[in-house]
Amino acid sequence: MAGLIYDDGYSIQEFTDMFLEDPSSAHGMDELATLWDLTFRSLDPNSLCHLGVVSFLMPDSISSKLFEPENAEDLPPDLHFFKQRFSFSNSLRKLTTRSLVKRDKDSGILTVHRLVQTQFRHFLGPARRQEMFNNTMALVSSVLPRGDMEKGQLYDSWDWYDRFV
Repeated sequence: MAGLIYDDGYSIQEFTDMFLEDPSSAHGMDELATLWDLTFRSLDPNSLCHLGVVSFLMPDSISSKLFEPENAEDLPPDLHFFKQRFSFSNSLRKLTTRSLVKRDKDSGILTVHRLVQTQFRHFLGPARRQEMFNNTMALVSSVLPRGDMEKGQLYDSWDWYDRFV
C-alpha cells in the first residue's frame, strides 16, 4: 500500500479518500480485495505483462536470464519490452516499489509471494489469464536450449531446464 501511495504521489488523506470512495467497495468487495484491485489497476501495460509472466512461474528463485531472450522478435508483441533495458527496468521498478515482486540486487533473482500470484491471476479473468499463460510459455520456450537430434536426449542441458521449468 505504501508503494502505491508513494509511486502515485498521493497524500495519506488523498489515498484514504480514494480507497473509501472506490465503487468496488460498495459492491461487496472487502477492503483487502479492493486494495489488490487498486494495486493491479495502477500498473502500466508492461508491468502488468511482467507480473503476468511471473505469476505463472515457480515463485522462488526466478532467474534474471529468463528475461533476456535471444530473439525478442519471435515473442508475442506484449513481451518485446523485455529486450528494451529501460522499459524492462521501469516495469520491474514498479513491481518492486509496490512490493509485488522482490529482487535480489546481487544475483538478480526474483521472488514473488504465492498469494500475489493467485490474486493477480484471479484479477485477470479467463481470457487475459490465458493470454498471460501463453506469453509465459513463449518466454520460457525462447530461453531453453533446443534439442540435439544426434544425441536424442537433453542431459547436457538439464541445468538450463532445471532453472526455468
